[in-house]
Amino acid sequence: MELMENLKAPKPIQTQISTIVRKTLLPVVKGTPRQGVLNCPISKGDIVHEGNVYSWRFYYNTTNYKNISTKNPVTMTLTLNPTVEGSLVVEANGLPTMKYKFPESETTSCNHLPYKQVYAAVNQEMEIRCTLELIVDADFIPGIRTDFHEYNNVLTDFQIHCGNDHYEVHKDVLSKISPVFEAMLRHNFVEKSSNKLKIDDFDFKTLETALNFIYGRPCPPLSVKLGINVLHFANKYNITDIFTQLEKVLLYNLSATNFCVILRYADDCAKTKFFAECAMFYKNNERIINITEDLTTLGYSLVIKLYKTAYNFETQLDAVLHARKDGIRLEIEQLKMTTLADFFQTVPYAWNYYKDLKVKCAKFYQQNKEIIEKRREYQRFSKAIQQELAMLACCADVANLNITCSEYLPILDCHNDLALQSPPPSRPLRSSLRSPPRALWAPRRAPSPPS
Repeated sequence: MELMENLKAPKPIQTQISTIVRKTLLPVVKGTPRQGVLNCPISKGDIVHEGNVYSWRFYYNTTNYKNISTKNPVTMTLTLNPTVEGSLVVEANGLPTMKYKFPESETTSCNHLPYKQVYAAVNQEMEIRCTLELIVDADFIPGIRTDFHEYNNVLTDFQIHCGNDHYEVHKDVLSKISPVFEAMLRHNFVEKSSNKLKIDDFDFKTLETALNFIYGRPCPPLSVKLGINVLHFANKYNITDIFTQLEKVLLYNLSATNFCVILRYADDCAKTKFFAECAMFYKNNERIINITEDLTTLGYSLVIKLYKTAYNFETQLDAVLHARKDGIRLEIEQLKMTTLADFFQTVPYAWNYYKDLKVKCAKFYQQNKEIIEKRREYQRFSKAIQQELAMLACCADVANLNITCSEYLPILDCHNDLALQSPPPSRPLRSSLRSPPRALWAPRRAPSPPS
């Protein structure tokens, strides 16, 4: 769904289906009681809603049974075009009322009652009455609220200006709907003499729609973009109880073409549950979303948060590797270590595959050395990794280190006894690192014998 398309909401529409079941008696067979069979024609019709036509075809199948004592059920078949989900209520005189729900599919079959029971209820003929309810998409129009409806007959005492337009409101309504507005009015954040408030960070269409929603005034259909803007307005002014319905509708309209915009709203407004719903939608539609949207526009941190939420990843490295597998080019250099889990997962990867991460590992190790060395995960590291982490923390001021792993590696090529010597007062220039490691500083010399 594009951003300028109208928001849709599920809406039930109904139609009545009536079909007649007739009993036809068979010729008498000597030595057996007279029997009959049930026949029922196929019913079909259309439901028209907002210019859309939903065609249905209903068949109450009674013709496959020749033995009236059978306990097998009568089957019902419902065909729909286009496919939608819905429900079917079936009732008839002398039979219990039954309700069936069906998913979005072209053809649905379900069992009614045993043929023997239906046959016994039919005298000569019997009407089968069905209520068919379809759940279709309709333009979302906010319901008319009654909380502040009486204020429409009361003179306004305040104005909210936005651009070149303004909206007439009541101070009492603003105070009731928003603790932010209440605080502004109480603490003189607005000019009391003029009874005006100027809002510059939203357009007038957003302001007008939000206030119409609050006052219970008619609203035109909302686009996806306008709906998100109204929710941002509600979040800023802490209008919590009024826009819950709008959030549900926004989730209902989540699609590959608007996913990034809606996800960013959930993140910007710290909507944890809303964000989790978006992440689950991404998990179920990952392939089409990756083709339609460029997730890198969300930024590294938000993409990592999305993957960790969608797939329950514990570490950033897991999220980065999964994203790269999906073709989303997150740079390994951007990886940040913020938890011990990040550190213990990244160290083996850095030492085996991506040496430039060693610097970040060493920095985190230096800052959390006492905690890290007490953990079992650290004890499982090889002695070589433990020693190199320690040397990295000693070779430079890792907390302020801005060089890459490839720049400092020549230092680690020094012999062990060289590494134990005192380092030079300042880090050598990069050009000098090309010289043999022993040229970095002079070896110790034995003191001269006394004269």
